[in-house]
Amino acid sequence: MTKLQTLIARVNAGLAPLTARVDAVLESMSARDRKLAAGLFVFVLLLAVGGGAFLLKRDMESREKRLATAQGDLTFVRDEEATHRALTEQLSAIEAQMRESQGQNFSAFVDKAANEAQIRENIQGIREIGADETDGLETKTHTVEVQRITQQQLGDFLYALEGGGYPLQIRNTAIKVVVASGEKRLNVKLEVATYRLVESEAPAEVTPDGDAAAPAAEEG
Repeated sequence: MTKLQTLIARVNAGLAPLTARVDAVLESMSARDRKLAAGLFVFVLLLAVGGGAFLLKRDMESREKRLATAQGDLTFVRDEEATHRALTEQLSAIEAQMRESQGQNFSAFVDKAANEAQIRENIQGIREIGADETDGLETKTHTVEVQRITQQQLGDFLYALEGGGYPLQIRNTAIKVVVASGEKRLNVKLEVATYRLVESEAPAEVTPDGDAAAPAAEEG
C-alpha cells in the first residue's frame, strides 16, 4: 500500500464515526426533514462557494490594481531615468563646449562677431560690470555698446554673438533710435552674461610631520 492510500485510509477511519452519526440522524428523520436538510446543505454549500468566489474576485482586483500601480511607477522611473540621462548628456556637451572657450577673451570674441556683422568701427565700449562664482561656475556680466547701426546689422551682430559657440547669455537689450546723416540708426547697449568653469584646485600634499608641502618650482 502506498503512502497516499495509507493516508486516505486513515482519513476515512477518522471520519467513520462522524459518517455513522450523520447516517443515524438522517435515518431518524422523516423524508420531508431530509429534503429540508439537503436543501439547507446545498444552500450553505452555494453560499460558501459564492462567498469564496467573491473574496477571490476582490483579491484578484486588488492584485490587478497593485500591478497597475507598480507598472505606472516603473514607467515613471524609466521616464525619469531617460530624462536624467538626456540632461546628463546635454550637461556634458555644455561643459565640453565651455572648456573649449576657456582661454578665449570675451572682448576678442565680441570684436570677431562685430567684424562678421561689419560693425567693428561702431563698437563704442566693452566693459565688465560684475562677477560671481557659484558651485564651480563663474559668471561675469558685461556691457557692450554699439552706435549708429542698422536693424539688419543688429540682427547679424546678435546672430554672430549667440551662434559663435561662446558660453554667454544676452540678458538685456536697450535700443535707442537716432538720426545720422539723415537716416535712422540704432544705438544699442547689451547686457551680456558670460560663463566659465572654475576647476577645483588639487589638495596640497601633506608631509609626514603634518605640514602642507610647498608646491614644486616650475622648471624654466
